[in-house]
Amino acid sequence: MSKMSKSTHMGFYITYGKNKTFELPVNPAEVSIKYETDDKQTNIISYGEINQIGEYKLRNFDFDFVLPRHMKVTHYLTANKLKSRAQDYLSLLIKLYKAKKPIRFVISSTAVSIKMTIAGFTFGFKDGYADEYACTLSLREYRSYAAKRVKPKKKKKKSAKKGKTRSKSAVKVSRGSIVVATASLYSTAVGGTKLNATVKNRTVKVMLISPNAKYPYYIQTLTNQPLGWISKSNVRGS
Repeated sequence: MSKMSKSTHMGFYITYGKNKTFELPVNPAEVSIKYETDDKQTNIISYGEINQIGEYKLRNFDFDFVLPRHMKVTHYLTANKLKSRAQDYLSLLIKLYKAKKPIRFVISSTAVSIKMTIAGFTFGFKDGYADEYACTLSLREYRSYAAKRVKPKKKKKKSAKKGKTRSKSAVKVSRGSIVVATASLYSTAVGGTKLNATVKNRTVKVMLISPNAKYPYYIQTLTNQPLGWISKSNVRGS
């Protein structure tokens, strides 16, 4: 097998433990990595459907590859460094699956380097061909997380100066803000038709903002039910 330079060689590597690495002996024929967000669609009265962009979803993919049983006489190997037997790869992959710990999946000469877990591993024989194992590896992206207990800060009460009344601080509102609303509802930001509905001391979510309009905030329930447009003076912090 001819050796490629490190800069051009494309290999599929799995790193585990303290920087232990191995390369699959034969590159998979196909690997597709999908990026997507958890978007949600909502219908707004007198506006139409909008797309609420969600957070990034975990990347995951499955790919097929083969493990030749006779490494020394196989001509289609792609790896620079090989283990002695196919069973060595099988045993290691099963061990990593059972360990339930993150690994890193890397495709050399590309930008693919993702921390993942082995969600599944399948191997066997296909079409009666006994000289290689047909394998499927299922990988799921891993994001580290940890719960942290935060003690609330005690706020010092400021006494109001005699003879002066304290004005209520303005509520800072942006898309997605949770507020308490008491108001009549309108079909558009400029007023339009007054809807036959009102909210009173109701906790709602601000979905759209039209800054210079008479009724700049479009609100909906916390269960994503559309309500209508209201004025700035009709909302307060939740």
